Amino acid sequence: MMDGVARRLATALICGMCLGPGVSDLGAQATPDHGLEAVDGAGQYWYTGRQLRRPLVVELRGEDSRTCPARRVTFDAGDDGDVSPRAASARWIDGRCVAEGWWSLGGTVGIQHVQARLDGGGEVTFRAVARQGARIFFGGAWTPREEGWVERVEPDDGAPYLRENDPGGVFRPIIGVDFALWPSWRKVRMGVGASAREIDRYFYFGLSALQAFVFGPGQEGSAVDVHVGLQLSRRDVGVSGPSCAPESVCTRRDLRFSGLTFMVTVDGASAFRGLAGAVLR
Repeated sequence: MMDGVARRLATALICGMCLGPGVSDLGAQATPDHGLEAVDGAGQYWYTGRQLRRPLVVELRGEDSRTCPARRVTFDAGDDGDVSPRAASARWIDGRCVAEGWWSLGGTVGIQHVQARLDGGGEVTFRAVARQGARIFFGGAWTPREEGWVERVEPDDGAPYLRENDPGGVFRPIIGVDFALWPSWRKVRMGVGASAREIDRYFYFGLSALQAFVFGPGQEGSAVDVHVGLQLSRRDVGVSGPSCAPESVCTRRDLRFSGLTFMVTVDGASAFRGLAGAVLR
């Protein structure tokens, strides 16, 4: 019964993350004012410290081919990275007066802003969402019901035999890495880990849950997270039959998904900074 409840909970969490708030809900858009209008580049998702894939483009309304080249637009990112060029000369392209700049996001996770200002009046606010990059983590994985297997047992006296092994609920310390599956997929992160004690036998794959539902847009980089996913096990499974001759039983290597799992993880860099701060205090 508990296993069924856990499966339904995992399904709800994963579906909820896929249907989470969109760009407009986060305010990732441009707001025109006076003589400027955003044409392209607003509402992008990308990684902290990286240049956005599309430039910020504004249109200068009310200009013509003669007056356009004399106008300049200044991009101000403040503490949210940098825009190149910071002061862009307008150009007359396809019957429109436009200016553009390439925005490299700052190091803060969450919503970032750039102000585009027209000399003589007019302003546009661009917003983008900066995602946290890959992080090394450590923590623990709990599998409420790990799938059993048949193992080969070699007693001190007597012939080898096969025995059913049903471990039930299992908790293991893990290490691994988590990362954004794709920047625009809201706050969904993928965690990939392995057992710290048996690193070649137990593997874990999960999607983040805690940060997607509890923490705000600027808290993706927080130290603690929870992933819901699956456990993959590599075992030497006991078998019997002609293939085991001359022995009656033998083993074969088996790799399979062996249960739903919950991973509680701590960002390694955050933990190290906290430990260093405590030691140096």
